[in-house]
Amino acid sequence: MKSRPGSIDEYLLPLPGEQRAALERLRRIIRAAAPEAAECISYGLPAFDFNGKLVAFGAAAKHCALYPMSTAVMEAHERDLEGYSLSKGTIRFQPEEPLPEALVRKLVRARIAENAGRHGAVAKPRSSPPRLDPAVSALLEPVNHPLAKDLHQLRRLVLEANPAIREAVKWNRPSYCTSVFFATINHVPVKDYLELVLHTGAKKQSLKVQGRIDDPAGLIKWAAPDRAVVRISGAVHLRAIKSALQALVRQWITALPAPDTPA
Repeated sequence: MKSRPGSIDEYLLPLPGEQRAALERLRRIIRAAAPEAAECISYGLPAFDFNGKLVAFGAAAKHCALYPMSTAVMEAHERDLEGYSLSKGTIRFQPEEPLPEALVRKLVRARIAENAGRHGAVAKPRSSPPRLDPAVSALLEPVNHPLAKDLHQLRRLVLEANPAIREAVKWNRPSYCTSVFFATINHVPVKDYLELVLHTGAKKQSLKVQGRIDDPAGLIKWAAPDRAVVRISGAVHLRAIKSALQALVRQWITALPAPDTPA
């Protein structure tokens, strides 16, 4: 008897490449639409929780599926769902014909509103402490940087941008990943500033992110079409740009390709 997966990553790992890539893409869209939601496993399926179960997704032998977990939401979006293979609480699709991002976002937002209505007018996220990696903390302990306190605040800020982000040591730097590494902090001690470098991971990819990122605060300096740098000058600056920087991080994650998918 197969044991149930303990995480979304465990669920996705044994799937065929096309299904895994399609569901990773769906996962990223949901995370971007509901950044405060927590990932979980519900009834053996990958799911998101925000004031109650939000949406789930999964793979069957001949299709993938999104589960809005609400008959009312599916009925309210009947026109949007015309032409799709539906059953009670299920939207089926083929990996090579993924659900449109705009549709997924619309359904997730509707579910957020529905859950918020059940729990009061204000949707309150389930709080959890940032998942600071002890190996990163050990790496930084001997570093004598003039912005050392701000460096640790930057770590927390990146992690809090999305519950799926994990911290690790990569390239001898604090680095951040979901399904792939996408960001690294430069903390050279002789500099009087910090840099958050947004990139597309260890594997070289011909992926153009530039032009797909909305940066109204003007935080980004583009080093290449797939590489951007945000410079932080200190605590006051970091507090001022917190919301804008976290929005950039969430956009960047959404722009990344799914594993095993051409850029």
